[in-house]
Amino acid sequence: MKLKSTLQLLVATTMLARLHVCAEEPKVPPANITFHFLDINLLDALGSYSKWTGRKVWVAMDLFPTINIQGKADLPRREAVEFFRTTLLERYGVELRDSGDKEAFADWSADPKYKDIQDAARKGPAPKPAPANPARQRVRVIER
Repeated sequence: MKLKSTLQLLVATTMLARLHVCAEEPKVPPANITFHFLDINLLDALGSYSKWTGRKVWVAMDLFPTINIQGKADLPRREAVEFFRTTLLERYGVELRDSGDKEAFADWSADPKYKDIQDAARKGPAPKPAPANPARQRVRVIER
């Protein structure tokens, strides 16, 4: 019987904590935005997008490319959001669709013209070429 009441208390506490998180005041995004995403995981960039727009972003399970987007300095929030969305679509084939006022969904675009771009994004960034004159090894492993 004691286990049942403890479980009920735990469930009630969890529900209250969730209600408290949902009831928090939305944070006001900055008026102007400057961003540079260099070799960053898309999920991290979408976290910034969520802060700018105040939307919760749902992400498709197979969406995980590394991106490079360099924004222009000090853009108004609306222009920065539009630049980010357009660049994601044109460079990586990733589409952000709004769902109501508080949510957005990120997924690969269904438009066939982005198929080649998506295939390249799924493979990841191209490996960096080896230097023309590799440095000589300065440390040698000595085994006894």
